[in-house]
Amino acid sequence: MLAAKISQALNDYLHQHPPMHWEIAEHPAPRIASVLIALFQEDGEWHLPFILRNTYKGVHSGQVAFPGGRYDMTDEDLIATALRETWEEIGVYVGRSQVVGRLHELYIPPSHTIVHPIVAVLPEQPVFNHDPREVAEVFTLPVSYFKRLDIRGIREVMLPNGNKMPFTTFHVAEKEIWGATARMLTEFLEAVQPVL
Repeated sequence: MLAAKISQALNDYLHQHPPMHWEIAEHPAPRIASVLIALFQEDGEWHLPFILRNTYKGVHSGQVAFPGGRYDMTDEDLIATALRETWEEIGVYVGRSQVVGRLHELYIPPSHTIVHPIVAVLPEQPVFNHDPREVAEVFTLPVSYFKRLDIRGIREVMLPNGNKMPFTTFHVAEKEIWGATARMLTEFLEAVQPVL
C-alpha cells in the first residue's frame, strides 16, 4: 500500500516540477548511468542506504552516493542498470516489482554523465555485502534524519559555463552528502514528503 502511495507521489512530483535545464555538449556524448534509491523499514522507520566510494583517480573519488553506475549494453534498460549495480556494489538483490518510480534525470558536468535515479521499496531490511573494490563503506540513515535543519549546508559548485550554483549539502558525522547525490536526495525528500 505504501509502495503505491510513493509511486503516486513520485508521478505527481514529476508532473508538477519541470526538470532542471542543462547545456550538455554532444561531443563526446555524455555517459549514461542510473542509481537506486532503496527505501526499507528498520525498527519501524524508513531508511535509505548510501555508499562511500573508494578513493581512486576520478572526480567522484571518496564521495557519498547511492548505489549505481554506468549503463551497460547488456542491460535491458536503466532500471536494469540500477538493479545490477546495486547487486554488484552492495550485494542486495532488488526485483523489478519493487521499483515504484523515478526522479528527474540529472546531468553531472565534472564526469559528463546523465544519471537516472530509480526508486524502489524493499520488502524487508537488506543485508549488505559490499564489493570492497568499489565501495569503502555502506551506511544507512532514516528518512526522518534529513528533516533536521542543523545538518544542512550550502556548497557552491562551478558549472562548465563558469557560473557558480548553490547546492544543498547534508552533513552526516564526518561525511558530507553533496553534489549530484544531495540534489537527488533533496528531490526525493520533496517528492515523498506527502506520504513519508
